[in-house]
Amino acid sequence: MSDKERIIDIQIPRDRQIESVEDLADFIENELKPPSRIKWVIIYFIVGMAGGLGLGVFMGWWWIK
Repeated sequence: MSDKERIIDIQIPRDRQIESVEDLADFIENELKPPSRIKWVIIYFIVGMAGGLGLGVFMGWWWIK
């Protein structure tokens, strides 16, 4: 993969060489600040509710028609 095809390039400083998966997870959480899981759960819930409401309106309209 060339440098132009990369979307994200993560470089860990030499003074923070990772020796275990737990340390890597802590580094990602503390330094990169990924979005919280609760935020994504709420987003998926809202999208699901909106889709269900839209489907319900469509089916109701189709049934009455």
